[in-house]
Amino acid sequence: RRGDARDVAVRGPPFAPGEAALSLDGVDGMVDLGTDARLFAGGGSFTLESWIKVEAADIASKHAQIFTIGADATVERADFRVNSGTGELLFTTYGGSPSTTSGVSVADGTWKHVAVVFDAQTLTAQLYIDGQATGTAQSYAGHAPNISSAGVAYLGHAPNGASYFEGLLSEARIWGGARSAAEIA
Repeated sequence: RRGDARDVAVRGPPFAPGEAALSLDGVDGMVDLGTDARLFAGGGSFTLESWIKVEAADIASKHAQIFTIGADATVERADFRVNSGTGELLFTTYGGSPSTTSGVSVADGTWKHVAVVFDAQTLTAQLYIDGQATGTAQSYAGHAPNISSAGVAYLGHAPNGASYFEGLLSEARIWGGARSAAEIA
């Protein structure tokens, strides 16, 4: 099954623990998705999604980075992660504001389908947990992501080295375009 040119080929439904999932150690485990221009949305709409399984202890003192895409320059990079301490999902542009948070922890040791949809037409980002919109859709007017193809794309890592993902990831995808709530569910 294929969405568009940016559909990342890290697949497999969240079966029993360890089956068809990436197990990342939170220390140095990650996937470098490379610099292929098809991974970068520029100033367009995009959707990032994955199944994740994270324990509260795994994020007690560090973020669990799900996706990092773009360059280390203000608003040229998108970060999607589980926030340290709270276990909430967070989406932001590097060095920019605002941030979109879920208001609900996903760090409970069970599989969660998580997604962020950035709509370039409305300049908003919306988070989803298990197919349900969560948190408040945040306006990025004045801070809209312009995901630079001069950067890199990572699954489970932020380039600053401080935010490795600890836990399990499955069916990670980068979609060109803002997927609808029905497509996320």
